[in-house]
Amino acid sequence: MADQHNTTHVETVPTEGAAHACRICHRVLGSPGDHLVEPCACRGPNAFVHKSCLERWLRERDTLECDVCHKPFMVLFKNAPLLDFFKDPDHRVDVLRMVVDAVSAAGDALVLSFAWAYASAILGATGWTLYLLILFVMMFQTAFWSGVEVIRVLVDVLRMVVDTVSAAGDALVLSFAWAYVSAILGATGWTLYLLILFVMMFQTAFWSGVEVIRVLYVRY
Repeated sequence: MADQHNTTHVETVPTEGAAHACRICHRVLGSPGDHLVEPCACRGPNAFVHKSCLERWLRERDTLECDVCHKPFMVLFKNAPLLDFFKDPDHRVDVLRMVVDAVSAAGDALVLSFAWAYASAILGATGWTLYLLILFVMMFQTAFWSGVEVIRVLVDVLRMVVDTVSAAGDALVLSFAWAYVSAILGATGWTLYLLILFVMMFQTAFWSGVEVIRVLYVRY
């Protein structure tokens, strides 16, 4: 199986008996060559399923276990032909995007070819230099904004790491404070510690609420 989310192709052993119906589509006859199979330990009406129905079910559920008998399906996975991806109605949007991207890339290549021919034939060496300069600027712009995006992602990751370390530090400080007041001050210290902790939590909740109200007020 190349990718269980996209293409699932199942090799099974056909089951004789045309009187049985598929437990998924509830039909006896499927498409030509789509025979009924017994892929799990179920018996009776739930034992039979069309090969194509089973493949679709495996893709949608993302599991190898039957939801009735809870036994693994007795199937053999193999890579589905690439042509099946283009034939699948569920992939029409992806195929359309691929076609649009291919046409766009071909158009860009054609425009650049004409620009190169014009610059070489009409403007000579000066035009060729100008063409290379424009191409360099375009490549630099792409690399620059790609780098900006990478830096932004790294900054977000760094911020998450700093927040995690800060939270761990706060927890460590509170743990030491709790140990101190418990060992030194006893029950009175424990009560004082809980009171301080409650005040801190109330302060955090209060200012968080103020910030939410401010954002909602500015938005509306």
